[in-house]
Amino acid sequence: MNVEELLNKQGVKYRASGGDYLIKCLSPEHDDSNPSQRVDKITGIFHCLACGHSGNIYQHFGVMVSMLDSRVLMLKSKIREMYEDNFTIPLGSEPFLAPFRDLSVQTLTEFQAFTHKDYEDRIVFPIRKENGNLAGFNARHMYSDVDPKYIFDPPGMNVPLYPYDTKPINNSIILVEGMFDMLNLYDKGLTNAVCTFGTAFGATKKRDNQKENLQRLLNFKLRGVTKIYIMYDGDQAGRVASKNLESYISKEFIVEEIELEDDVDPGSLSHDDVNELKGVLYDDA
Repeated sequence: MNVEELLNKQGVKYRASGGDYLIKCLSPEHDDSNPSQRVDKITGIFHCLACGHSGNIYQHFGVMVSMLDSRVLMLKSKIREMYEDNFTIPLGSEPFLAPFRDLSVQTLTEFQAFTHKDYEDRIVFPIRKENGNLAGFNARHMYSDVDPKYIFDPPGMNVPLYPYDTKPINNSIILVEGMFDMLNLYDKGLTNAVCTFGTAFGATKKRDNQKENLQRLLNFKLRGVTKIYIMYDGDQAGRVASKNLESYISKEFIVEEIELEDDVDPGSLSHDDVNELKGVLYDDA
């Protein structure tokens, strides 16, 4: 039984999106009104771009597969991993050399933003692991009302904290939800922001996930970080995730939450807003 047949059998609505099927998130804790979970058409590996819920479609529905099928899926997964470890920016890419969403060309250039025919009407950013190798790409549609707004390639990629080489200011970093939150702060002078790609990083209640997330943050401790500011979006999801994140990283770091006004996110802050924030946090920087 292939992935499409399984989705049909389970009555899961889907639509093709590149090498994936796009479905509503299978996590019972996620009210996914706009389908945001991507399922690999071949392996059945899924990942929700909104909440981070991931797994395998066969295991989720308790479908037994033959030993041969299991070996095939395993081999395809191994090939996929090898592909991820050998990523390069695709031939034919063009640097994105225009301001976008109040971001300067200089900032977009520093983060290697590009366009490519395989990512139609999207601005693409390379996402690198802690060792500097490419983990994949995050492609943002040029229009905000398009669903999905963001596409990760490969689908279900294990996204690292981004950027991996953020330089601390006064031994601190600022955690934000989205890539464009980070880019906006960087563009306007707060160059120590780190993106967690959504609230799932903070909101998780699973001890194993919390332990893994804390370990990833400890990599910054090796670079002298002693304090972490959490500046998630000014909505309920952001505030809940922020509180939870503080509870499990405060054993290793000094933690301070920066609570934004309702419906405000770091990506919408103006130059004046960021300058004021920088003055409050780092008046001697």
